[in-house]
Amino acid sequence: MAMALAAAVTVTGPAQAVLDSFRPVDEPSPPGHGFPVWYTATDGMSLELCLDVNAVNAVLPLNQLCLLDPAELANPLDPVSFPDNFWPEIFYTRVDSDLPISTFIDPVTQQPVGGSTLLVMALEGAFSSVTGDASVGENITFARIRVRIDNPIEGANFKVTHPYGVVTFTNIPQGARAVNFTEDIGIPAVLPPPTDFSGALLGPIGPFLRWTAPDFPVLDQNGNTYIGDPAIPHSVTGSPFNTNFYRIEGPVGIFSGVSALCADPALGDDPVDLTDCIETDLFLASGKLVNDIDQDGIVDTADNCPATANPGQEDADGDGAGDVCDNCTLVANGPLAPDAGGNSQLDTDGDGFGNICDADLDNNGLVAGADALTFRGLIGQAGVSSAADFNGDTAVTGADALIFRALIGLPPGPACCATP
Repeated sequence: MAMALAAAVTVTGPAQAVLDSFRPVDEPSPPGHGFPVWYTATDGMSLELCLDVNAVNAVLPLNQLCLLDPAELANPLDPVSFPDNFWPEIFYTRVDSDLPISTFIDPVTQQPVGGSTLLVMALEGAFSSVTGDASVGENITFARIRVRIDNPIEGANFKVTHPYGVVTFTNIPQGARAVNFTEDIGIPAVLPPPTDFSGALLGPIGPFLRWTAPDFPVLDQNGNTYIGDPAIPHSVTGSPFNTNFYRIEGPVGIFSGVSALCADPALGDDPVDLTDCIETDLFLASGKLVNDIDQDGIVDTADNCPATANPGQEDADGDGAGDVCDNCTLVANGPLAPDAGGNSQLDTDGDGFGNICDADLDNNGLVAGADALTFRGLIGQAGVSSAADFNGDTAVTGADALIFRALIGLPPGPACCATP
């Protein structure tokens, strides 16, 4: 933490880890960089390191989507390579916001200060080397909250509310960047660090913020998906506290003449005056989603319906196949990936209804006597691929007869019945 002397700070944030895991580590041999390829939040959204210097907004191609400055490379005109020509700081996500405050004369420099504030919320990678430059084996990752406030009033107290928590500052001196606070979680105590990037899981960043609908996700020119465009102020969602805004409360008059005053007079030091609180719901957001075919914010490897958008991951029968793509919604018949017997989501006749909830063997829309005659002729057969093998054990047996009996008189699934 870094901030002005004579000030006190109180930080309130998540009570438990909000990042779930990271996978895998890209080993530092060309073209590896030694960082985890992605981090996953507890809601299933995964973000990878945003390393494509050429990625631009498909709609606004002048807008670069990854926060990468070629000037930070040792040789900006040469290809990027690790560690000789690599960035000293890279991001899984960075979401910023700013608010203006009153102009004042800095008591130290006696120069006018425009009056500004800054909020940074990031999950990032860097290096523990003395110079901070890219170096093999000195990779670190950490979650960062940064608050900077130019303070026009001596001894002011501030309460800052942001998507990931609350920070309070007391007895702040007057001056530019009088509040200069940074909290980094995840940097190892011993440097150079061991190969362990779990410390960042304990930081406040997560779930990951992203643009609100209908603008999420943002696409680049190659169809990759992003949480937002860092060149465009936009509202976001994802706060674990439902505080998807940046707010500063302080003494009366400190925000006089500022346009972003809070609408609620109860906020700030005075219950009536409005010049003691400012806020915004606009943020600059950067972060690249891991492969996400259906663009629902859930990485394909963790998505129970990777080809069909289902951000809530609903799975009524608990079989690992999400409801929107489960061919037997109320009868467990396995995830989309085949199980050891190859029977998951088994649909022998290809009508879109899984065998376990589809005894309509003549496909006329109802399980009736004709289906019973067909089933009777198949019972006892083994090692065959049959729509009458309802439980997928590669044989038509008495167990299938019990399932058939429960389905007679009903249309085929997927939500036709309770588990037999």
